[in-house]
Amino acid sequence: MTTLTAEQAVQNGAAWLDLTYPGWYRSIDLSILDVSRCNVCVLGQVYTGHIPAEERNGVLAQAMVTMSPYVYPMGYTVLSARHELSAVELRSMGFLGVVADCEVPECDNCDPGRPTYAELTDAWTTLIIGRRLNDHPDVRMQHSTLGVAERERVAA
Repeated sequence: MTTLTAEQAVQNGAAWLDLTYPGWYRSIDLSILDVSRCNVCVLGQVYTGHIPAEERNGVLAQAMVTMSPYVYPMGYTVLSARHELSAVELRSMGFLGVVADCEVPECDNCDPGRPTYAELTDAWTTLIIGRRLNDHPDVRMQHSTLGVAERERVAA
């Protein structure tokens, strides 16, 4: 099995979020984004910032059916349970990383071949900033005109 880079995993997660929660990236507070903390990770912030408050109780009730009674119902755990996402799926979508410098033998969260939480946080931040910039009409226009100018320069 090929290990994905942080950027590849985040692209997968963004594609899933685009289908499941369109516009999700607008609700992420980048100043607190931390993939290692389930209340301020991408899924945690989508749960609290993108899903309207009146819908959250239904989402929580649905997720609680499949959640372990020992798991605190934070955004990450609620949405991963609601959509029945496995640890493998969560890793492949950049929602679950590995602990850097973990010294626990045979720990499933410490595989040095997979992206760390810090790498995933950086990749999500970069992707979200890019999406927000592309939402801005001035940036879209600048990108389209830069492409034309570049083609003209190359052709000359």
